Amino acid sequence: MTGAKRYHPLLILFDLWKLIRNSGFIALFLFVIKAGSDSYFIIYGRLIFLLVF
Repeated sequence: MTGAKRYHPLLILFDLWKLIRNSGFIALFLFVIKAGSDSYFIIYGRLIFLLVF
């Protein structure tokens, strides 16, 4: 049986950077481009984005 493997701290930072980079366009769209929108799609999209992120 193999033991649990640990991530190197730099690999954790790299994965965090990838998450931020890949979510950047969605965040830009929801929070900057559609900032004044009253659409339920945008409002719930923001909430879901924040909960998932």
